[in-house]
Amino acid sequence: MAHGLRHAVQRHMERQSKASVGVVTPVRGLNLVRSRSTTELEYTVAQPLVCLVLQGCKRVSLGSGTLSYAAGDTMVVTGNVPTVSRISKASVAEPYLALALDLDLAVIADLVMRAPEVHSRSSARDTSEELRDALRRLMSLLDCPESLAVLKDGLIRAIHHWLLLGRQGLDIRRL
Repeated sequence: MAHGLRHAVQRHMERQSKASVGVVTPVRGLNLVRSRSTTELEYTVAQPLVCLVLQGCKRVSLGSGTLSYAAGDTMVVTGNVPTVSRISKASVAEPYLALALDLDLAVIADLVMRAPEVHSRSSARDTSEELRDALRRLMSLLDCPESLAVLKDGLIRAIHHWLLLGRQGLDIRRL
């Protein structure tokens, strides 16, 4: 599953840009990142988002803690918070690859209102496979603009649904 998502991101990045930078996709809030080398510290204020690292490693400091995110790790930012980050593992042979999607507060509110009992503390579980599958399907639609226009909103909702069921679901719900 993760290999299919990584391949889809690599394929799209190659078609869109040869540079070691981020690529904005036709899906609002969906960004792809590739770096063929480690980077210096970057200071930003992160908006609520989910980021899935597909290859390489990134160190991120949020508040007082610093974490490393490697291939397969998902980072969820649930507020507008100052961050310090750097890509700590990347090379020409194995560039850092990541996919980031802004969280949509209107979608979250609608999902919580439609099924408040589903998004309770007792249902929190690891949903990484379902989340990765929904992200892979969204990435595959970038090759089919006519289908993207019809199906992307449903996949964005599915991604948010799986995030709400995940370990940080309660924090996302509070947004």
